[in-house]
Amino acid sequence: VCPLVHTASIRTPWDRSTTFYAAPSTAMYRVPFAPLATRACGPNALKTLAVRSLSAGTGLPGDRLPVLRQLLAKYKEEGRVVRVLETHNGLTGLIAETASVEVDGKTVDYDGMWSSSLTASAAKGKPDIETVDTTERLALVSETLDVTSKPMIYDADTGGKPEIFRFTVRSLEKLGVSAAIIEDKAGLKQNSLFGTERKQELETIENFVAKIKAGQAAKTSPEFMIVARLEALIAGHGQEEALKRAIAFTEAGADAVMIHSKEKSPAEVLEFLAAYHGAMGERAVPVIAVPTTYNVITEAELYDAGVSIVIYANHMLRAAYPSMLSVAESILTNTRSLEADADLLPVKKVITMIDENPLNPSLAPEKPTVVATSPLPSGARAFSTVARAGGFSRVGPIGSRSFSTKSAPQVDKAVTPPATGTKAQSNGPEMIANTEGKTDPQVCPVSAYEHARAIGLNFFTGVPDSLLSPFCHVVATEAEQDHVIAANEGSAIATAAGYHFATGEVPMVYLQNSGLGNAVNPIMSLAHKEVYGTPMVVVVGWRGCPGHKDEPQHVVQGRQTVAQLESLGVSTVIMPNDQDGAMESMQQAVDMARAEGQPVALLVPPKTFQPAKKAPVEISAADQVKPTREEAIEALLTEFVGPNDAVVGTTGFCSREIYESRKRLGQSNESDFLSVGSMGHALSIAQGIALAQPDRTVWCLDGDGASIMHLGNLATTGALSSSYGQLSNLRHIILNNRVHDSVGAQPTAATYDGAVDFPALANATGYAAAGTAPTAADIGPALEEMNSKVGPKLLEIQLKLGTRSDLGRPKTSTLDAAVALKSFLQK
Repeated sequence: VCPLVHTASIRTPWDRSTTFYAAPSTAMYRVPFAPLATRACGPNALKTLAVRSLSAGTGLPGDRLPVLRQLLAKYKEEGRVVRVLETHNGLTGLIAETASVEVDGKTVDYDGMWSSSLTASAAKGKPDIETVDTTERLALVSETLDVTSKPMIYDADTGGKPEIFRFTVRSLEKLGVSAAIIEDKAGLKQNSLFGTERKQELETIENFVAKIKAGQAAKTSPEFMIVARLEALIAGHGQEEALKRAIAFTEAGADAVMIHSKEKSPAEVLEFLAAYHGAMGERAVPVIAVPTTYNVITEAELYDAGVSIVIYANHMLRAAYPSMLSVAESILTNTRSLEADADLLPVKKVITMIDENPLNPSLAPEKPTVVATSPLPSGARAFSTVARAGGFSRVGPIGSRSFSTKSAPQVDKAVTPPATGTKAQSNGPEMIANTEGKTDPQVCPVSAYEHARAIGLNFFTGVPDSLLSPFCHVVATEAEQDHVIAANEGSAIATAAGYHFATGEVPMVYLQNSGLGNAVNPIMSLAHKEVYGTPMVVVVGWRGCPGHKDEPQHVVQGRQTVAQLESLGVSTVIMPNDQDGAMESMQQAVDMARAEGQPVALLVPPKTFQPAKKAPVEISAADQVKPTREEAIEALLTEFVGPNDAVVGTTGFCSREIYESRKRLGQSNESDFLSVGSMGHALSIAQGIALAQPDRTVWCLDGDGASIMHLGNLATTGALSSSYGQLSNLRHIILNNRVHDSVGAQPTAATYDGAVDFPALANATGYAAAGTAPTAADIGPALEEMNSKVGPKLLEIQLKLGTRSDLGRPKTSTLDAAVALKSFLQK
């Protein structure tokens, strides 16, 4: 007896061949064998046979059924999802079997197939209300399995009564299907994507648990998976009900759960995933996601959130129908088929592409290999301009009629990024395309600006953003008088509206998604198509984009951004990070803004624009005597801020430098509020503390750009002082370096030539005293002079540019910092 083979043979109801397990194989794939008496069974023979079984797949039911569980285990170690494509006949099965692309030198293909109830019904011209019975469905499954070898997941709808579901499980096992998914709904089936437009009645937890247990009792193979599909979010019952059901179904023995959503944003799915894995911990079973509507999220992002299997549930049929309809209409229009030839497969290809033995590795049909010109960036982010299916591009909010029939760009047009060190064509400061060590094609900001001009975007206004900073730099240096850096995002929308009224042109606004709150009012009450109907392209930097690590305030904003834009009725185009796609997305946004007569958002995810190396900052001789922001902060903390004083730091580098200065000086951070968001509101926060505790000195360390963003807060401070004699304990420090430093160092309006005179503003709005410290040596005398005044005081400290490249971030979480501050203030 061969020592590499267990002596016990195994027979199963679905596979009549004798099988043995190869002991050295950790994956334990079963290999069909002839009886030992009639075969040579040396080590090489076994190894060769095992390799063929693993690489090519036999397609036999007993070999196919366990593969899904094996892939789950394998990809858990590798850190990726199992990728599954919808099939509804043998031809689509062959596509799932053979389609592949090359990305970064690696072959990417599908791991399995999804037998969809929706597409099985639609392919037969019937509604998706279980009009196609189980016998018909299993016939389609059998046709697909006959010509493929990859594992299949079966959409079993509700599963029927437990007694019926038992027989379905047995039938699926015999065919070699790996899993059945049943949904927790009752009554006449309605497709989940109708959401609450149709009555979606949930089955009781008790009844559905009984169905899961009936299926588990019926199966003969431990490898077969029974999956509970959660419809609570679809039916409008919310997160709590979805989580309650997920836990109950897991505890009842479900081998996996599938979370379903019809929203365009993945936010509610991500919220469920966090709650489920948080509640279940190690007891959690694999989770399946079907990102049909929320298709902005990538597989890598879903995996990071806790998804094990991603199903593309209806894309083959959706791609086929518009293509077939287009050809049919072309023939009618032209009374011949010549014009449709470009969209048709040659007849010769039809009769030769399917071999008599499609599973024979040496005779398999030629794979339609595509080399991706936009490979996945590090972190596997790949956002398309809009979700394309069969030539249609969905670009508007749910319920809208914004569709584009523009063809997708040809994939054989490679985009060559500039070589390392190549200078971009610009008349402004030197900008160098920084592609060293980059394999990801990214968008050249100079080309993006030139394209914007070419398509009629001739006026630019906004608030700088770190993700958009390469583009903003080009705009700032090239657009000159056609560019306004606005005080805040709402002002940018209003300025753009005025420009449109005067010229009839479509302007461009740029901002970070955290600034959408400032923009809401003018978008809704000024630019909206039902108010003044003002078209503009609003370029939004997508900080906190799901799947990307970011600061807590950006994560909160990022996962709500798409939903926030939808709630405003604003159509959204997502810019891809390849050159051609980015240019197309800009054109689409302009066309849509003109057509809709209102703002359209162009959402820019992280790592879209090529990073730019700016020329070194030149510091004038006059500025050399000025302190850097960090030097000014350290001087204040060392000499003037007392141990019982409270400090409120504005967002950006200021709060980070307060944290590091405290650490360097051996001081505690418990008295500090270090803003990580809420730009422009530091003074209001300080006001609140100072009003509540008039005996405590409160310092507001503000920035010039942040102060300008909500300059009206100065008037409120002065009014509280002059009207009520309050806020004598408030020290308002403006750290003025004239730039938005943390988001790219674009200039603010706070220049030293009188454009913004902060002390004059303070005096005009009712501050008790105001002054300027043009050098580090002037800080002390200026504060001493103001201390004798009763009321709030403002000191502008003029700074030279400069921020440490190794500046860290606070190690304390925002929630812990808030607890420490409240304890300090209230003790």
